[in-house]
Amino acid sequence: MTLEEIALFIESTLASEHDTIVKVYYGKRSYYGSFIAGEDYDLLKSLNKFRFVPNESSSHIKEEKPVSIILNGADIAKVELKTFIYAR
Repeated sequence: MTLEEIALFIESTLASEHDTIVKVYYGKRSYYGSFIAGEDYDLLKSLNKFRFVPNESSSHIKEEKPVSIILNGADIAKVELKTFIYAR
């Protein structure tokens, strides 16, 4: 994906919900989690890199509680917004 496509996706989903979950197809792996637009967002964006917090359902994360990882935008093939339905 291009820098502009990723940034537009991140900025539009961050504006809609704080608990937005996305699926990122990154190389041969995929991650579930959330993009973070923190203090270093503009710097990372200028380098085509993005801060991402994977959740525990991302099977490729070995750490118990990863804080965040930096994804290279050139290696992101696709990003999907995941919708969950909560029922009682």
